[in-house]
This record gives sequence, C-alpha cells and structure tokens, in this order.
Amino acid sequence: MPLVRAPLFVSASHFRPAPPAAVGRRGGAVVVCVAALVAGCATDGGKPAYVPHIVTPYRIDVQQGNFITQEMVDKLAVGQTREQVRFILGTPLLTDIFHANRWDYLYRHSKGWNAPERRKLVVHFDADGRLARWEAEVPPPAPATPPPAPPAQAPAAATPREAPASPPGAVSGAGNLVLGEPGGARGPVPPGAPQ
Repeated sequence: MPLVRAPLFVSASHFRPAPPAAVGRRGGAVVVCVAALVAGCATDGGKPAYVPHIVTPYRIDVQQGNFITQEMVDKLAVGQTREQVRFILGTPLLTDIFHANRWDYLYRHSKGWNAPERRKLVVHFDADGRLARWEAEVPPPAPATPPPAPPAQAPAAATPREAPASPPGAVSGAGNLVLGEPGGARGPVPPGAPQ
C-alpha cells in the first residue's frame, strides 16, 4: 500500500469566515447571557418587590453566636471566677487579645424575612480574674402564658368483681381462678378442702 502524504499547508480557501448575520446572532445571544448574569448579581438579597405576597421564597432561620437569656444574666454575681462565668454563659464568642479582661457574647437570630434579633453581653474581669461588671443588652423574655388546667374528673368508684358462676358438676372453688380476686393466684380448691 502506498504511503499518502498530506499537504504541508492548507490553502485559505478551506477557511471561510462566517456570514455577518451568524456573527450577529451569536453575539446577540452572548450579550443577552452576560446581561442576565449581571442583573442576577445586582440584587440586594432582600425580598423582590415584583413577587406577590402570596408567593414568597423560603428563608431559613439563622442563629449565630451565644444564646443569652435574662435568666443567665441574673445568675452572674460580682466576684465570680472566669470558670464560673464560662459555666453559666458558655465560651465567649470574642476574646480580645488587647483586652484580656473582657469577654464579648454576641447573638444574632434571623427568622425568615423578619428583622434580625440582636443581643450583646460584655463581661469585664478585674486583674485577679474575678467578675467586676457586665453590660447586657438582652431583651426581656416574652411573658409565658400558663397552660390551661385540665378538666377535673371524679375518680371512678371501684366495684368488686365477682367470680363467674361455675357450671353444674364442676369442682367447687374453680371460680377462684379469676386473677385479682382473693385466692385467685392459688388455683382451684380440691373437694373437701376448707375454703
């Protein structure tokens, strides 16, 4: 079989430029795609104004930081050690290397589309590592409503159960097999035995 050689160069007639109409269609599609991407990046992340209130995208609840309640703040007392404060409040979110005697507890809770709830507690220690003072921005808890009392029910009167009647010709005392009755656990009584 003879060896076929390819030409060393390709003539310019093999490479035809695309017609101007095709370049315009492709270029227009690229411009539209780039414009859509830029418009998508330009949103502020809030709920869009053009979306009706019935149809809203789901937004998860986000909790960040140390959850601090008023009860936790009420347990603080001047003179407590760092370990006691850490036991009550947990590990601080921020410890400043320039202010080693200051611990910052921050909390932020974003619930859906509502405005985020923020709490802040700053704890200051003296030179000996004892609690000196604190600054709390903790909103008071919502008043809890007591659960409704269950309706009062009168206790059911206990009625003694009677043993079923024994069929004729049965061994006397066979009715004592009903559990929960006196003598029910000892089994049938043989004839002639005292009852």
